[in-house]
Parts: sequence; structure tokens; C-alpha cells
Amino acid sequence: MIKKTIITLFLTIVSLAAFSQQCNCTVNFEALIKQVTENYPGFPDKITPVKNKAFRNLTDSLRKAAISAGETTCFRIMDKWIQFFDDLHLGVVLNSQPASAAFIRAVFEGEQKIPLQRDSLVKRYSTYGIKDPMEGIWQMDGGNFEVAIVRMQNSNTFAGVTLKADSLFWMPGQVKFTLHPLGNKKYRVVFKSKQHTTEESNVVLQPETGILKIDDSRWVKTLPVTGVRKPEEQLSFYFKELDSQTNVLRLSSFLLDFKGLVDSIIGANMTAITGKPYLIVDVRDNKGGYNIAFEKLLPLLYTKPVISSGIKILATPDNIALYEGLLTNNNIDSLQRQKIAELIRQLKEKKNGYLVEEDEVYKQDTIYRYPQKIAILVNEKSASSTEHLVLKAKQSSKCVIMGHRTAGIIDYTNIVGPRSLPCNHYLLYCPTGKSNRLPLHPIDNIGIAPDVVISDLEADWIATAARELKNH
Repeated sequence: MIKKTIITLFLTIVSLAAFSQQCNCTVNFEALIKQVTENYPGFPDKITPVKNKAFRNLTDSLRKAAISAGETTCFRIMDKWIQFFDDLHLGVVLNSQPASAAFIRAVFEGEQKIPLQRDSLVKRYSTYGIKDPMEGIWQMDGGNFEVAIVRMQNSNTFAGVTLKADSLFWMPGQVKFTLHPLGNKKYRVVFKSKQHTTEESNVVLQPETGILKIDDSRWVKTLPVTGVRKPEEQLSFYFKELDSQTNVLRLSSFLLDFKGLVDSIIGANMTAITGKPYLIVDVRDNKGGYNIAFEKLLPLLYTKPVISSGIKILATPDNIALYEGLLTNNNIDSLQRQKIAELIRQLKEKKNGYLVEEDEVYKQDTIYRYPQKIAILVNEKSASSTEHLVLKAKQSSKCVIMGHRTAGIIDYTNIVGPRSLPCNHYLLYCPTGKSNRLPLHPIDNIGIAPDVVISDLEADWIATAARELKNH
């Protein structure tokens, strides 16, 4: 089964003329409504008799707003309509193609700005130092995004001001996040995602390491330099031997692009993994991707047959077309391609109805002696297919889930790929299936609770997990 988080994929480049001809807001808003009402299996579940009036009122008001909306303000209108469904697998995103660059900049042109010059900051920090460990220049781990965290005038609040970014979704001077001190190294953060949607959470600064984790991003202080960071702290995927009894496997994504990397890391270190009693699998901030990306991990977790809830796939022509598009994906091997082709055949037989897949049972003959105990480290940003991994792990007597409650976005699933709207500046992501667990056992907006809770104040979750494994 294919589980996909909302990420921006790319369509074939088309001309700017084709874009502008189809970007009337009313046309796109009505197309969005039609796509979701016809193809989203969560629609009849979400729009209940109790919510129907509120939904109709919202739709009517946004229809009126769309009539006079400009092209660059239409995105907000469509996004507001989508938010009613409260499903992070359902969303409108901006197409990152070069032809949409000017359009995207115009959408976010009015965002809050604080003008700063990097050279002036470097000179100031080098001459006068900093008054608070939060101040300084920070770089996003694994990217070219850089911010200066500065204290806002006449306030205890700090702002993360963009110094360097993609110059597309984010421009220098725009405020990426604000931090409000709560005491004991803890802050309330208001963070803006790639598309400038706002999320709030609590974060803990680790001044001894110069690492700050916000939302699903990880920031490293580069000036003034604080602490000494281990080499693996700069990596999103790695394997290491923590001590004579414990190994650590860090997997930050299950997107198809990383399946080969995940397979190779596990394969290359199989002897070491099966030679020690404890294994920590760190999937914090892993937003998911495809279940087949973690298939090499399952044999290590196995102690008994694992049951995974099946799904009901809504067999509309649009949904079927998405699955047909997978047949040309080079990241899918021939065996998976055969399974997808058979699925397409069955979907066509159920046209406009539901294809109900039975619960899946995973069995294997081998139960590895080592590792004897496995900690699966999760947090609020462990989502989608990562949550499917957690559900499988919870059925193993070897596994202990540690950390925080997961994101809770796997009830409506199988996004498969992007859908086009009349204006090619926009892409729609919409699930094609829903879990057989519903309605009795929902997970959306609830998450999966850990067996062992790790406090925000714990500076080193890996060390905590290792200690818990040995004492469990």
C-alpha cells in the first residue's frame, strides 16, 4: 500500500500563457470543490449532518470571496476551504516549477519583515558577543535556510529572521518564526512552514549543543559557535554503534527517493545490527512516504505475524488515473509494478465504488536472536507511513515505542501523486483510500501514544532510549 505525506512534487513545465489563462479564482475554487467532493473518501465522513450547515456557509462565503479575489490571493481562499476537513493528507500546494516563481513570490510578498544585514550581525556578534544563548545565526540542518534569531524591540520575544533561503517561498527579511520564553530553557514557538501556514508548539533550547528543534526542522547555531556537535548530528540517515550493547539507526524519511538509501544502510550493517542486544530506530520528524521504503527493517522487528488494517479505495476515474501514473515511476521495482497493475484492474471493476482490501498479514520464518529489544523513537512529526511502521512495531514483543505521541494522519491515505487544477500554479493532494479501522479506531488528530514518554527537557533522547532499553 502507498502512504504519502503532503509534499510538493513537480509537473511538466507549461508556458506562462497557459498559466494565466486558467487562473481565475472562481474557476479554480469550483474545480477544487469538484475534485474533493468526487474523489476524497473522507468527504462523507467529515461532512456529517451536524457539520453540514457550517460547511455550506463556509463554502458560500468563500465562493463570494473568490469572485473578487486576485490570482495571488486565491491560494488563501482554497487553503481555508481545505482546512475545514482537518486532514493533513489533504491540501493545496504551490507548484515549485520555475514558471511559477514570480507568482509564488507575489503570494507571500506581504509577509512580516524585519530588515537585517548579515555582515552587520557578524560584526556585532564578533565585537560585542550575545546577551542570550538564543541570539545568533542559525542554519537549518540539511538545507540552505539561514536565520538570525534576534530579540524584538522592547520585548522578551525573539524573532527568527530569514537571512538566506530559496528566494521563492521565502525571501531575506521575512520572519520565519517567533519564540516566546516560558522559563527553564523552554519557549513557545509560532513557526511558519514552507507555504507560510502557522503552527504552534513548545521547544527546548540545548545551549550546550547549539541545536534547536522547531516543528519538523532542526537548526544548528553557526555564529557564535556553541558546543561541539557529533558528526552524525549533521546527518539525516546514519547507522552507528552507540556502545558495546547498543546500535542506532536514524531514518528521517520514507519517501521513494530514499528507499535505496534505507535498504543500503540496513544491508551494509546487518551483521552489526544482529550482533548486539539493543537497537534504537530514530524516526523522529519522519513525515513518512511509502511503506515499501521500510520493508528491509521489518524482519528485524518480527516476533509473530503482523496484521495491518486494509483500506477501502474509492475507484473514481481520477483516482484510478493516479495509480496508472505509478507504473512509469522508476523507483518502483517490477514486482511492485505488477501489484499496482493488478490493483488498477480491480479498481476498474469497482468503478465509482469502493475496492475493499483485506487486512494484510506479514509472516516470516526467521526470528532474529539479536536485537532482543528495539526502541522506536517518535514525536509529533512522525507521520503517515512512519505511523504504519509504529503500528507494526507495537505488535512485536521486541519493540518499545518511546518519545511523544505521533502526528495522527493515517486514517485517510494513499495520496499516490499530485492532481492538477486549471491554474498550473496549484497542485492538489487528495487521499484515495480510507482505513478499515474506521470508524471504530480513528488515529487522525489523535496519534499513537508511546509506551515510554520522554520529556522535552531531556537533552539527549538517544541516551535516554538506550538507558530505558537496558532497564525495560
